[in-house]
Amino acid sequence: MRPSLIHHRDRQYLSIRGRADQAARLIEVRCTAADPGRVAQLVLGELVWVLTRAYGDSKAQVVSALEQVLVVIAELTVEGESLAFHAPHAFRVKAAPVDLPRRTLTDGVELAAWLKEAERRIRDKLADGPVVV
Repeated sequence: MRPSLIHHRDRQYLSIRGRADQAARLIEVRCTAADPGRVAQLVLGELVWVLTRAYGDSKAQVVSALEQVLVVIAELTVEGESLAFHAPHAFRVKAAPVDLPRRTLTDGVELAAWLKEAERRIRDKLADGPVVV
């Protein structure tokens, strides 16, 4: 296991994956809103990796965890805070709307043609990522 660094004042603490209880105690005991600990960007990257690869968390769960670190935990500051603050937003899945054809349908042949056109438009948008219909 590779260690991650959490900084507090002039000291560096090792946070080993799988030792969340020790990291939580460190934050509770040593870090305050007035004297916060610092989280390196590398640690955020490792957090994302561990949550997605080791635990299989969804993007929504990873975004929630990042927001906890970046916004909720006042006892921590993040290296490159401006960039890190925008990371959860960029990580969210974005779905593009699909403009479906509008027609008045009078029979099964027209319905089949409409469905074929709607499917083509949806498939074209899906090539770029998730869609909303």
